[in-house]
Amino acid sequence: MNKQLLQNIDFYRQKLQTYYRLSPDVHKNLNRQLKPHLLSTCCALEEIPATQEDRILGLSKAYDYMVQTVQTELGEDTLLSLHSLLYADTDKGQAGQYRFDDLHVFRTAYTPPASEEIPHLIQHFFQQMDYSRKQFHPIEFASLSHKRILDICPFSHGNFCVAYLFLNLLLLRDGYGIALLPAFRCGEYFEAIKASQKPVFPEIDSLTELITVSVLEGEKLSCSLLPLS
Repeated sequence: MNKQLLQNIDFYRQKLQTYYRLSPDVHKNLNRQLKPHLLSTCCALEEIPATQEDRILGLSKAYDYMVQTVQTELGEDTLLSLHSLLYADTDKGQAGQYRFDDLHVFRTAYTPPASEEIPHLIQHFFQQMDYSRKQFHPIEFASLSHKRILDICPFSHGNFCVAYLFLNLLLLRDGYGIALLPAFRCGEYFEAIKASQKPVFPEIDSLTELITVSVLEGEKLSCSLLPLS
């Protein structure tokens, strides 16, 4: 990972942490201000038109849940709850349910595992989290966890949004800002995911670098929204 980039991230992270300690309510206010930015990214990832108010409402509920879950234990129910909130108002039959059919992700030219493998793969993913967390830098760990969810693609739709929210949940739990991925970089993001999922010689560095840059941009935005000296 880029050491200079990580130093810059830690610089802004320390600024934010200092302000959080001085102003107990700052987290709540900041999360409210950051919400439109993160929802905009989710809309771009899932190609959700701004006119689909019911989908936007689902995104808003999932974001609120993400923020509320920062201090709680993570598990399989975390992913299911995120997906359930996303689609409770638009697709109740599949909201919070693993897919029952096979899937091909055209945006990344990827075919994920068969549907019957999903429960085992997700359970294994969460069982390995504590061990994996100790092996990597927190941002790298969050990036790899994000990729792993997309490798499994547990849902019929909404996988990119769920994985993105989960990425940010992990970052927030470790005291970082959100990964602010602007819509114009989504093409670069999909190419990075595609490279990381190649059956031969997969390459993860591009995705990790993009997410690391996105964290820095998110922290810069957070600092700009606060009266920091």
